Amino acid sequence: MEITLTRNEEFAAHIAAVSLALKNTDYWTSRDGVFTADESGLDIHEFIAQYAQSIGSEWAVAKALGKGFDPSLDKGKRIADVGDDFEVKWTWRDNGKMIIQEWDRITDRAILVVGKSPHYCIKGWLPIKEARNPQYRHASQANWWIPQDALRTMASL
Repeated sequence: MEITLTRNEEFAAHIAAVSLALKNTDYWTSRDGVFTADESGLDIHEFIAQYAQSIGSEWAVAKALGKGFDPSLDKGKRIADVGDDFEVKWTWRDNGKMIIQEWDRITDRAILVVGKSPHYCIKGWLPIKEARNPQYRHASQANWWIPQDALRTMASL
């Protein structure tokens, strides 16, 4: 399912990413306030751009499901990304896997979105409880990597 954001939605996602990064400095800075790249090696600009892409993917899911969306809402892991129980997983890789983390809420449904703004493609979904199947457990990381062919279709929601 292909979803395209408008230019205004793209800008809103980017502005929200900057704002959320400024509000959550513990996430991306050292104690002396200097940007600290994570293991991916992203600099501050790349980090914010990736955050904006993630917000854009959530917006794409909201549009596809006919749900309201506020890009500036700081959800963290306390509430669902979209609606009451949708956790959106984004990757720019077209053949990317859906990665479920240990901190993802077990009662949510995860939706995989691939692509880059403004064009996103929703690949499918799984209940997080089912995604935590031992067969998907990553061998060297504390998470689960679910291939796209194991996802349910959006039509089955």
